[in-house]
Amino acid sequence: VGAVEVDHAYWGRPEQQPERGARDTPGFRPVFVISAQSPGADIVGEAVSAMIAISFVLSKNGVQSDWPLAGQLQKRARQLLAFAEAAPGTWAPPYGTNAYPSSAYIDELILAQLWRCRLDMATSSTTALPTSCRVALDK
Repeated sequence: VGAVEVDHAYWGRPEQQPERGARDTPGFRPVFVISAQSPGADIVGEAVSAMIAISFVLSKNGVQSDWPLAGQLQKRARQLLAFAEAAPGTWAPPYGTNAYPSSAYIDELILAQLWRCRLDMATSSTTALPTSCRVALDK
């Protein structure tokens, strides 16, 4: 996650933006980390949903198919969802403003859990409702 003020101050190609600058210089590019101490389940939930959706596209036969990458996305999405559920909370920048503030994280977690449900249904050999679907419905 980056600093909005810094990202919006440079209107050029990202690969041409100066790097490693001191604070308040064009090359200043801070990166904030989501952790148990600095939660961001809302952002992680959105990433999980995107990763699973992309894995479905890559799992289809055709020019876009990439089974190994689809499997990696599914594996990492499951890990990220477990992390988000273990460290719930809405992300907030340590300083500056948040251009897209979120008032809650539960909606993003539910959406991620629904995507997980869809993934589990697609990869399960049983007709029983996967646990992930029950978890999503219970929230």
